[in-house]
Parts: sequence; structure tokens; C-alpha cells
Amino acid sequence: MKSKIHFYIGKGGVGKSTISSLYSVYLSDNHKVNLASLDSAHNLSDIFNISFSDRPKDISSNLKVTEVNIENKIKEYLGEIENDLAISNTNLAAFNLLDELNIIKQSPGLEEYGLLKSFSDIIENHAEADHLIFDMPPTALSMKFFSLPSRSLLWIEKLIDLRNRIKEKKEIVSTIKIGKSEIEQDKILKKLLELKKQFQTFNNLLKSEKVEINLVVNQDSLSINEGRKIINELEIIGFKVDKIIINKFDETQQKVSAFEIFDQVKIPISKEKLIGYENLKTFAISIF
Repeated sequence: MKSKIHFYIGKGGVGKSTISSLYSVYLSDNHKVNLASLDSAHNLSDIFNISFSDRPKDISSNLKVTEVNIENKIKEYLGEIENDLAISNTNLAAFNLLDELNIIKQSPGLEEYGLLKSFSDIIENHAEADHLIFDMPPTALSMKFFSLPSRSLLWIEKLIDLRNRIKEKKEIVSTIKIGKSEIEQDKILKKLLELKKQFQTFNNLLKSEKVEINLVVNQDSLSINEGRKIINELEIIGFKVDKIIINKFDETQQKVSAFEIFDQVKIPISKEKLIGYENLKTFAISIF
């Protein structure tokens, strides 16, 4: 994968959408860029003054913008689960697994799975882009997104171990031999192994050098304290913040000394309203 991935995270209302838009416009002068909003409270349509959807829209020859419908991604994910249940259990009705699917629909964690699926689809469908920029949801959901692959791997490892022990106790014949090859016949175990590989790939990618995490803050105490919390929570799950973006920076306001060890980008207050591609481009050129 050649694309550089940029995440813009932070407390709600600090200007993540504006900053990610500005940087996208700036980069698109010389690079192919895809900007995607993963926040259900989309702001990109208001910023560019253009209506966006799940389908990427060309803003310039090098810039595409997408506002992902997370609910649709959750429906796709549930459809995949239903299909897997049907394949793994041909007597679906007899075991009443459709009722279990209804329980799954109410389970916690679906929103972050929807985010991960959205992220996966974008990096797969826009592999030609030089830069993939993600305007992320507020703190709590973003933290769940980053921790999801590693948390899922822990559960999958336990489930694989449990499945193997069930096989041993019930003497399940899991493979048949054809010549020198073996074909896995335990469909549940096969799916678990596929999921393990998938989440390991996500985990490795998110922690690779291709990913840059940018924390957007303002100069008020609430935003600064939230920023500290985000940095600490990311460190606990094995991530680091690469840059601090101080939005609406004002020399007369309190200094953001809490983040002095980080690379900082200070975005001044714009004299013009940052709405529309041309206004964004003019301001972006002046600050980056």
C-alpha cells in the first residue's frame, strides 16, 4: 500500500473537520488525496458548501471527498454475519439462529465495527491515492476504533483455543486429504482464522509508519485536558500522537505548554469564513 494515512482526532468542536479539509486541499496541489469523514455528525458538506455522500465526489483533479454513512456500513456488516451463520449452519431455522442475529444487532461495539469497515473499504477502494485523510468522530468512539483490532484479536485467540478444545473432545474431523493437500472442513474455525488474519492486518497497518495521528486542540482548558487524556489513552493501547494542531491559535491566550514535546502546527483564526474550496485553498497556502 503506497498511501499515507492521516487521522485527525480530538474533542468535539475543536475544528477537526476544518483542519482535515485545509490539509487535504493543501496536499491536493501536488498529490492525489481522498478526504473522508467518519464522524456521523458530518461537517464536510457545510465546509465545502457541496453535498457529499458515501460515493466519493471530485472537488478538483486531485481531491475526492466522502462522507461515510456508518449506519449503512453496520447493515453491511450484519449482512455478512447473517451470511456466515447460514453457511456455517445449514439447519439455520432448526437452531433458531435468526433470533440470535437479532440479539447481535443490539450488541455493543457495532459502531466501531462500522467505522473499521468504512476505513477498510476506503483504503481498499482508493489505493491509488497518495494521501488518505480521515476526519474522525469525537474522542470516545475514536479510541474504540483504534483499540478494536487488538481487542478483537484477544477474543479471537480465546475462541480459536476454545474451538480447538471442542474439536478434540468431540473428535471432530476438521480436514480431509486430497493428494498432498488438506482442506479445512471446520467452517467455524476457518472463519475465526480468517478474522484473526484480518484484524492482525488492521492492527499492523494502524501501528505502521504509514499512519500519522494528528491531535486537534484549542487553547481552552477543557480542550487541553481532553488532549492530555487522548494522548495517555492512545499510549496505553500502543499508539502515539505525531502532531498537535492548535486550532484558532491566539498569541494573547494561554500557552499550550502541555504539548511542548510534540511537533506543533499553529492555525491562526481566519479573517475570512472558511467555506468553499477557493477560500480553503487560499488560507491553506498561507499556513502550511
